[in-house]
Amino acid sequence: MGWLPVHVQTLLSASCGHYSAWRHLLLFWRQYSLIILRNEFGQLLPKLARVILRLVYLAKECTDLPTLAFTYFQPAQLTTIRKQCCLWIQDLCMNLQNLKCICDELHSRAMKVTTSTQAHFQYLFEGDHQEVEQLDKLVTGRARFKSAFIITGQTYT
Repeated sequence: MGWLPVHVQTLLSASCGHYSAWRHLLLFWRQYSLIILRNEFGQLLPKLARVILRLVYLAKECTDLPTLAFTYFQPAQLTTIRKQCCLWIQDLCMNLQNLKCICDELHSRAMKVTTSTQAHFQYLFEGDHQEVEQLDKLVTGRARFKSAFIITGQTYT
């Protein structure tokens, strides 16, 4: 744990021991990494859309400007800048669509983040499963995920 700041190491070691500190940190990181990934997609998607828009403007400007097409990094036949831009736009639009789908399909671990089970919450809510499910949905919504995994493990999903 030498890469962590000293005060964080001290806090983790004091609260849960050396092995347990690693375990809690890694399990927390799995949920946090999903949040980071989702937020990064949120920054990437508008930038990709701006690149596509700029290529559209370039394609409109350079309608008849000739250039060499390349096949496997070798010059091929004559084409226009407009056609090349349209090919790039098509590829980037497919990438944008795929990234949106991935971003929309990210699932939260919600209340199953550290222990992979809701047993502790069942105990806290005196066995009221509806309350636990409601809390799970609340946490998922507050973390801005559309849905949570139904079942998780400590080492997978």
